[in-house]
Amino acid sequence: MRGEFVDLDGVRLYCHAAGTRGRGAPLVLLHGAFTSSHLWEEVVPHLPDGHRILLVDLAGHGRSDAPASHTPTVAEHAALVGALLSVFGVEGATCVGHELGGAVALRLVREHPTRVSRAVAVAPAFMGSPPAARRLPPHLRRLAWLRPLFMRLPPGWLASALHAALLPGFVDRSQGARTLDQHLLPFRTTAGRRAAAAQLAALATASPDAAPSGIPLSLVVGADDRWGRRVAAAVARDRRAAGAPPMPVEVVPGVGAMLPHEAPDTLAALVARALTAGDHTAASG
Repeated sequence: MRGEFVDLDGVRLYCHAAGTRGRGAPLVLLHGAFTSSHLWEEVVPHLPDGHRILLVDLAGHGRSDAPASHTPTVAEHAALVGALLSVFGVEGATCVGHELGGAVALRLVREHPTRVSRAVAVAPAFMGSPPAARRLPPHLRRLAWLRPLFMRLPPGWLASALHAALLPGFVDRSQGARTLDQHLLPFRTTAGRRAAAAQLAALATASPDAAPSGIPLSLVVGADDRWGRRVAAAVARDRRAAGAPPMPVEVVPGVGAMLPHEAPDTLAALVARALTAGDHTAASG
C-alpha cells in the first residue's frame, strides 16, 4: 500500500491506497474515534477486486496532524476528507465508516454527493436523531467529563483511560489490548493528549446527524454492541417514519463494536453486498 501526506488548509492528512483499479466504484475507508486506518488492515485483503481503495487517518488520529484551527467535529472531519477526495479526483465512491467514521461518511454523502454516493456505517455510534443518540456512548461519557483533570496529568494517562474504555468493544480482550496499544500510541504525547481531549470535547457537545431518508445507507453492527444496536434501531426508525424504503441493517453474531478487527472477512462480504445492492433493499438484520 502506498502512503502519503496531503496538506489541506494547513492540516496534513495521511492516507494510503490499496486495491486495484477497475470498473468498480472507489471505496473510502474511515476509522472511528481514537483509532486509525490500521483498523482496516485485515479487511482490505477480503474486499472484492476492481476497486480503488483509499484509507484515511482522520485529523488528530494516526499519522495525520491534529488541526490547530479546526474543531474536530463530524462536519470538520467531513470537510477535510471531502477536500482530500477532491485532490485525488474521487467520484461515485462508497464510504465505509466505523463509529465516528460512519457519521463522517453520512455527512460526505449529503454534502459531496458526486464524490461519495453511498455510506456503510459500521458500529454506528454518533448518528441518528435525539433522544436515542444525543449523548456520547457510555464508555466515552465519563472521560469527556474528566477532560480538565486529564489535561493536568501526564499525557499517557488519558491514553490509558481510553484504552480501558475502548477495550470492552472487543470480544477477544487479549487481541483488543494489543490492537489498542497500536491505535493509541500517538495519543501518549503532549500533542496527542491535546488532540484526544479536543476530540472528546467535540463529540460531547455535538448534536448527532440524522440520516436523511434519501441517502443510500447500510448499517452493520455487532450483536454484542449494545450501543451500536440502539443507534442502528433509532436510525432505522427515523427512516421508517420518513416513509423511506427499508434500510439494510446487518447484525453480525459473536462480535462487539470492533468488527473490522474481529470479523474482517464477514465485514468485507457485507461491504461487497452493499456495493452491488440497489439504493434501498430490505433489511436483513
